[in-house]
Amino acid sequence: YGVKSDGTIWGIGVSGDGRIGDYSSNQNSWVPIGTDTDWISASAGVFHGNAMKSDGTIWGIGSGSYGVLGVSASGDNTEWVQVGTDTDWKSYIAGRYTSYAIKNDGTIWGIGDSDYNKLGPGGNSSTWRIIGSDTDWIDVKDSGNYAVALKEDGTIWGIGKNNYNILGVGPAATDYWVQIGLEDSFKSLAVSNYTVYGLKEDGTIWGIGDGTTGQLGSGVSSSSSWIQVESDSDWIKIAGNTSTLYAIKSNGTIWGIGKG
Repeated sequence: YGVKSDGTIWGIGVSGDGRIGDYSSNQNSWVPIGTDTDWISASAGVFHGNAMKSDGTIWGIGSGSYGVLGVSASGDNTEWVQVGTDTDWKSYIAGRYTSYAIKNDGTIWGIGDSDYNKLGPGGNSSTWRIIGSDTDWIDVKDSGNYAVALKEDGTIWGIGKNNYNILGVGPAATDYWVQIGLEDSFKSLAVSNYTVYGLKEDGTIWGIGDGTTGQLGSGVSSSSSWIQVESDSDWIKIAGNTSTLYAIKSNGTIWGIGKG
């Protein structure tokens, strides 16, 4: 998805489930999704998308399975539908049949599929549900069977399935937030399948979990504690995709590690 300077949303790629509007085939060029002009951001999930308006509301499009688009949008949706009625959202992410969002008060909320209790106790939800009571969250990512989030103090926390000890040494799954390792000073995070990454204030990248495709560096098949990924310290941005990590250096070059 992309939001233009005139506030319209555009999409490109797979059109299944109505994710890019009422198009019967995949699109290899950008097409407008709706006619509204007050969008400020958008996030593409696996089978649905979310977007935020200038009034602080969150909207969704595509598959409404597991209630991820709200109570009245259970099927495929080719038009944007408002997800809940709240207007105090600060950030959000569309995942796999699940969406997470952070409010202006620093609380985390989730909606949709709660596989492995990644929305906390209570099963799936077609309304926004608060996850825990902490009020110092600044970012959240979904990775299918688990989610991770970043706090103001630079620590990273996780909830859901613990494959490859992605959440650190502990139970096979958890329905509450657990701190991942003892490292802090993280300023951003990324996920790729069963690997979590954190970018530290000093420009280094760290990872934990699955390393079977080289995504944690040479010779590391998995790790249940944070390890530095390579030795460079000039990274400024990271993003995960499947079993690959992409990162941007301070000189503007893009790099990748993991599955090619």
